Amino acid sequence: MIVRALIWCLFLALLAPITSANNNHLRRRVAMDRRLTPASNITVGVYYFVPLAAASALSLLHNDDATLPRYSIDKNLREHLTPHQSPYLDDYPDDSTAMNNGTGSSNTTDQLYSRIVAQHLSWSRYAGIAMWAVSYYERDDTNDTVHNMILDQMEELEIGNDDDLKMALVYEGGRDTNNMEKVVSDIEYICENYIHHANYYHIKDRPVLFLHLTELVETSTPLLEGFLELVRSVSCGTQLFLVGDLSIGGINFSAMQALGWFDAVSNSDFYGGVNSSSPYAGQQALDAYFENQRQWKVAATATSTTTYIPCISPGYNDRGRGRTRDQILEEDHEASVPLSRRVTEDADEGSLFAQALEGATPSVDASADNLIMINSWNNWCDDTQIEPTAVTSSSSSHAGRETSLPENYTMGLSYVAYGQLYLDILRAAIMPDADAAASWRDVLTKGGTIGGETDGVVCQ
Repeated sequence: MIVRALIWCLFLALLAPITSANNNHLRRRVAMDRRLTPASNITVGVYYFVPLAAASALSLLHNDDATLPRYSIDKNLREHLTPHQSPYLDDYPDDSTAMNNGTGSSNTTDQLYSRIVAQHLSWSRYAGIAMWAVSYYERDDTNDTVHNMILDQMEELEIGNDDDLKMALVYEGGRDTNNMEKVVSDIEYICENYIHHANYYHIKDRPVLFLHLTELVETSTPLLEGFLELVRSVSCGTQLFLVGDLSIGGINFSAMQALGWFDAVSNSDFYGGVNSSSPYAGQQALDAYFENQRQWKVAATATSTTTYIPCISPGYNDRGRGRTRDQILEEDHEASVPLSRRVTEDADEGSLFAQALEGATPSVDASADNLIMINSWNNWCDDTQIEPTAVTSSSSSHAGRETSLPENYTMGLSYVAYGQLYLDILRAAIMPDADAAASWRDVLTKGGTIGGETDGVVCQ
């Protein structure tokens, strides 16, 4: 054991951050005006949160206040802004619709979600998104209704071969460290009902299961190991490809021990990873983040069994999550400092997302399908969504449709009703041939859809 510990310590020392100017090539930064690798070499996935208005009972599992579903669409920053900024699809059910007198399963609600899912899929194909990693807490009839609806609509949208949209599940059962006995039954149910669907996502011909592990990683390595033993004990008829949400923060000895337990590691907490002292990330913090993630990739590759999946976000602000304006004034210390969607104060809206795409692309790994994850498609509660907003002003410029009020929510940052800007940035970066002579820099300059209006271009 002593020898093994010494070997790990030596390996960690070799992974120390490289700060010498002579080694800047290891950062593999891409010039700001260059395009990224074409879509044929990149697979884009998004974390997709089931609008829990359709499965509100599940949201109450992790929320003490039964009136505030965890991912309810009307408990988010943008709803509190002045003027407020809504999703482009303004027919998301609110809490009262979702609760549906406690049933949450009316035909009206199902039809509504069917329309929402259909538009989300259409937007995803427009932006070059190939996979949704969809939140999954536990077996539940209403939850299954939405998950199966997604798979069925993906199948209906097939365009052939490997171009079909795919879905994987993000199992969040590890959140409840006091109720681990249900893990086996949950995984059995997932294997029986999801992984054999034609549109379930595979890597190396193995069905992919993302594991949300933050609580377990922070609690203890033995608990994490026990959780994984339970997951792997389930006979699924095929071997699962397990992706652990592990590469959070700097590499430490406990995390290094756990690396080999997964088929791939990633970090959905881009906000926590950037860890900027300013609400604007700045280039230095971005460089430090991607250097840290490069070290995770090197460490994963060294195991010979584990690969690495980069993950980025467009920004972060959870100050509207389940709080009224009075509450956030009284409990200001409990809300996180937001992360602007602009790299610096004078940068363009969306510049953090665009530059994060550039920083993440060199870290893709062919043994993980060259996958880049985006957190998120629609987590409005943390304001990490790239799902289009409604455009609230006739002005063609962002300046005409942005606000920094009220400041107890925005911390003085400007928030733009951005339309489909983030889909356009992604399309220009990942699918450069789709729009001739366009780069994501063109998109930022024009503020939206290349050569056209910023809202409603791909709405059905």
